Amino acid sequence: MQSIVDHDIYFLKLVIITFIVLLCIIKSSHADSGPFTYPGNGHNYTRYDIGSGNYMNANMKCAMLDFYGGKNYAATFTTKEEFDWAVSVGLINNIPVFIGGTLSGGKLMFGQGPETGQLLYDIPIGRPYSFYQPIPEYTFPSSEMGQLYALFDGNVSFQGFQPFDQSLTSVICETGGVTDPILSQLDTIGGVLQISGLTGYNLSALTVTFTSTNLVDPTPSFGCVGSITKTSSSQVNCTVAPGTGSYNVQVTDGKKTSVAVVWSFNTPYLKSIYPSLTAGTLFTIYGDNFGDNATKIKVYLTSDMILCSVQEELIPGKAYTLTYDIPLTQQLLPITIIVDNVRSFLNQVPICKDSSSYSFFTPYTPMKSFVAFSNRIVTNVGPADEGIEPALGVIEFAATANLLIASYPKFYTPGRTWATWEDLAVTYPTNSFTRYTNREPIVPYNSTIVDVSQFNANGYLYFDFTNATIYRDSTINLQALVQHIPLVYLATDTAIRANTTGLASVKLNLTSYGSRFASTQLFFVNGTQVLYPGYNPVTNYGNIVISIPEGYDSIPYAVKTDSRWFNTTITYNPPKISSVSTTGTVGGAITITGTNFYKSNQVVSVSLLGKPCSTPTITSPHTEISCVVPAGSGSGNVVVTVGMQPSSSVPWQYNAPTITGVLASGNPSLLDITGTNFFNVANRIRVYASVPTRKNVQCTGVSVTTAHTRLGATVPKSMQGRTVNVSLTVSNTASNPFAVDLPPYLDSVDRLPYTEGSDVQITAYFDTVDKSGNNITSVQVFINGTTTYIDCPVRSLPPTAAILNCTIPPGFFQFSVRMGSPWGQSNLLAIKYAPPTVVSASPVKYEIGGLVTVSGNSFGNLTQPPLVWIGNYTNMISCTNATLLDPFRIECHYTGSVPAPADKTRSLNVTVTSTFGSATKEVFIYSIVLSCQNNCSGHGVCNTDTGNCQCDIGYRKSADCSIADAGNGGKPETSENGTTVIPVEGLNFTIAITHLREIDIDGVPIKTLPLADVEWDTELLDNDTMLHNGNFSYDSALISIISTYFADSTTITFAGQDMVMPANSIKYEITVANWTWAGPLSQLQVVYNSATDHQSMDGCQLSETNVTTSNDGDSIYWFQISSGKTVMNAKFANRLIVDDRVIRSSVKLLDKSDELYKNITSQSDKFNLLTAMTTPYFSDKVVLDPSFSALLKYRQDESSDPCSVTDEVSNWKIIVISVCGGIGLLAVASVSAIAIKRYRVTHGAKQKLNRLAKMNQNSSHG
Repeated sequence: MQSIVDHDIYFLKLVIITFIVLLCIIKSSHADSGPFTYPGNGHNYTRYDIGSGNYMNANMKCAMLDFYGGKNYAATFTTKEEFDWAVSVGLINNIPVFIGGTLSGGKLMFGQGPETGQLLYDIPIGRPYSFYQPIPEYTFPSSEMGQLYALFDGNVSFQGFQPFDQSLTSVICETGGVTDPILSQLDTIGGVLQISGLTGYNLSALTVTFTSTNLVDPTPSFGCVGSITKTSSSQVNCTVAPGTGSYNVQVTDGKKTSVAVVWSFNTPYLKSIYPSLTAGTLFTIYGDNFGDNATKIKVYLTSDMILCSVQEELIPGKAYTLTYDIPLTQQLLPITIIVDNVRSFLNQVPICKDSSSYSFFTPYTPMKSFVAFSNRIVTNVGPADEGIEPALGVIEFAATANLLIASYPKFYTPGRTWATWEDLAVTYPTNSFTRYTNREPIVPYNSTIVDVSQFNANGYLYFDFTNATIYRDSTINLQALVQHIPLVYLATDTAIRANTTGLASVKLNLTSYGSRFASTQLFFVNGTQVLYPGYNPVTNYGNIVISIPEGYDSIPYAVKTDSRWFNTTITYNPPKISSVSTTGTVGGAITITGTNFYKSNQVVSVSLLGKPCSTPTITSPHTEISCVVPAGSGSGNVVVTVGMQPSSSVPWQYNAPTITGVLASGNPSLLDITGTNFFNVANRIRVYASVPTRKNVQCTGVSVTTAHTRLGATVPKSMQGRTVNVSLTVSNTASNPFAVDLPPYLDSVDRLPYTEGSDVQITAYFDTVDKSGNNITSVQVFINGTTTYIDCPVRSLPPTAAILNCTIPPGFFQFSVRMGSPWGQSNLLAIKYAPPTVVSASPVKYEIGGLVTVSGNSFGNLTQPPLVWIGNYTNMISCTNATLLDPFRIECHYTGSVPAPADKTRSLNVTVTSTFGSATKEVFIYSIVLSCQNNCSGHGVCNTDTGNCQCDIGYRKSADCSIADAGNGGKPETSENGTTVIPVEGLNFTIAITHLREIDIDGVPIKTLPLADVEWDTELLDNDTMLHNGNFSYDSALISIISTYFADSTTITFAGQDMVMPANSIKYEITVANWTWAGPLSQLQVVYNSATDHQSMDGCQLSETNVTTSNDGDSIYWFQISSGKTVMNAKFANRLIVDDRVIRSSVKLLDKSDELYKNITSQSDKFNLLTAMTTPYFSDKVVLDPSFSALLKYRQDESSDPCSVTDEVSNWKIIVISVCGGIGLLAVASVSAIAIKRYRVTHGAKQKLNRLAKMNQNSSHG
């Protein structure tokens, strides 16, 4: 914090001191001289005394003063006339005075007034842009902080630079021009001139007029070339034609007109001179900004201003030869040039002598060692004459020393003489001179005999121009001699390039090889002098013509001029390939054309696909090569190498394979492909078959039958039975396609047909669209190669297969099939009939035995009955006298002697053996004594083996013989969602499968799936049968239900058990599959709910609903729910199918405490009964087979019952048996609400069923 405070106090003191100084300046300000008005521009100039101050005090002085409301600034002098006028009125005298001008980047420029930022003088290269007249010995400080000053001592007037740490007593201030138009600088070649300071002018209407100030030989007035371009609100661009001279420039827009502003083209300057010190001889100057009119050029030599005459214009605006008549009595420099009244004063000019150009360089501060100057000289001193770079110099000849002594201007300071550091050092112990910077030997000029040993002390060597002698010193400050040494090199490149053919004449542009105005212009190439015919070094500088011989790679090349060598190389262009002929895979000669192949076989090599192409031969020099390609295939690159130079790679490949023929034989088809360029290596060859829908299917087993011309390959079976395009690639080079018909391919049969005949699906490969674009819907399949055929419908199996649905006729022995197609006949597919399949067996009583009927398929020839055994794996008993009742059933006598398995989830094996094979299934269960429903109601006889009643005539439409034939209602209708409607008179019943539940070995539930969550897909198989497939969105389990309606009483068989289906009843076959088990000891329960009203009317009495079940062991096989005069019967098969085995079923009523009862309505007037069919663990599926019917009790005196309903329609009610809707669908709806008719499943069935479901739901709450 203290340092910050101290800093603030210091800054405050500095501000106070500066303010006091300014007050003192203002208070003490008085005009030392003036004011004066310069007629040339109308500006006012005043010289003010500033006491003793630096350039900042001077600038502040001008800035703080007000001259009649005008802005003051340090005066800028842009012309000799303006400067001389200031001398004439006493503004500039023998006391140095500050004027406007600053230093930046080695360039003097105007830092004040209208010309701010414009260049005045480029110090390193000695180029003036405006009037500037320095003295020879003046040195510029190392710091660029400072300002110009002016001086006139009564003899000489000049300008210098005063550094910031040195003071002067006066400053000249100028007023005027700040509000006038300001014009930028421009060389005599013309171009774009920027005019700024145009505030208040209408720039779109602007005109600019240039009027010459030369009153003797004025240039006609002119304006801008073309249109004036606006670049900002106060600035425009004006294109000026080439010209010279000084002008009064006036700007106007028709309403506002500026004062005349003095402006001139940039001053002329010199790059080099080629002097003659003898009057009457030619003198050459070379520079720029001389303009396009030589008559306006005046050149004066020496301070005596000896006028030269222009003899010849060598280069317009740049180079001239001069003569002068008056002998020189003063130093050659300075040279004064006046072009159309625009003047340059030049005393820093490169002087050409001895094939080099010499000049001096004034460093910012003289140093005690030329070493300190070296980097500055190279970077700051400009190139002389055509870009010859500067370096520290050495005077080697007396003539050079004499020329420089006679040329360099005299110093203003009395007694001061020229002495410059030289690029010299002494090498010991030889005591010889070398250049200090590069240690190259050199012999410097010295007017006396040099004892080199005297220079072995400390110090550096310099040349004294007074006596032309070399000295050593380490303490004095000297300037440096700058020598421009030409080094020959090409203008555009460091090497010469040519084709291998060489060049008869090539034009080289050499640069920096010496001055174009030098006396020697002889060129030597590799020691031989060359000269471009009509060569003119002035107008055709450096352009010579040489011849280049044939060659390759590169050869050394040297150019010599003015005793200086340029060592380079001729680099021959690398080979370039324009075309390469091809050859087949057998190999052979190829021809390569191009350029730069040279002419010698010994230096040429060819690489093809990474391997040599043998025997490369130049068949046409430089342009054509032949070589021999080995047998091969594929593609890659060709590279030609000549000497050490490779060409760019060019893509090349062996000729593409061409297929000319394809023959197909066998099935799957073996292709015999003929053509060319197949090569001879099979693993490089790929054969493909394609159709529009399937591209480039690869063939297998490719083999080369005949090298390069013949192949074999096998088509994949998936591409058979269609027209395919055969193509191939050899090392990825593709052939043409070739179309060929391939016959169909019969692949496989999904299952073996039964001997009694059955439907099978044959997978075949062929196109199901024929050649005419028609769909193939069926095909003829021929049996055993005969003309006997069967029609098989076709189902497409994209992308290339199809399924043939064929009905195979009965038979016993293996046979074969073949199909026909538009592409020919297929292969023969051998099929044999399936061996025996055991599905079920009828029961007999244990140890009593009897006839057993075994059901299944493929039991064989009726004349050759199969053999049957029943038992377990260790004890199989023959079932004797086996007889084929028909192709599906065998009857035999079994003793019933093998005990049933102790495991209730297992059963006995039944084995059937025929001439076609053998099959064993676990399907035999002993019969048990089963009760019948209501003991057949006194109208029939109970079959205790099956639990079925044999009812008397007139009672056969009910399972328990309890109902007369007239009372069973209308036909049930089953909807798409599995809901069945049974019209009866009486009470409503609903039966639904509600849950699938897995329980463990102790009966504890593990997983429960409500069937209300099932998504159903329904298919109508026929008028009486529907298929319902369901799945859960969150579980893998699948459920399938086939519901079948029986209009009349009939007997069906399930898993070997005969079951009587009453008239007007529904049977369900339920399959559960894909169950994910918690463990192998788990069991699955399929749970039903049977629901109705708790009470109902039976005539005039209110009757309680009750249930009656069978009592035949651990499982129930039927139950009846009676309510009033209506009975609902449910019956269950005493067996079920678990995977492929038949076991005894287990059906139980769930206890009222079971958790599933919680989901049932708690209304007291409702009766619910949950029944579970339990299955053991299964891997694939389980099949169950319950059946249901609802019956109306028949009474003889019903018609006279006073409590009966006489309205026929209102007597009928609907019982809905819901197998997929869940517990929630309790149906209470009358037939009259939907009309008595047969419901057909049509397009509009879903809307009708939705209405029915809504009616059922509404009724359940009524």
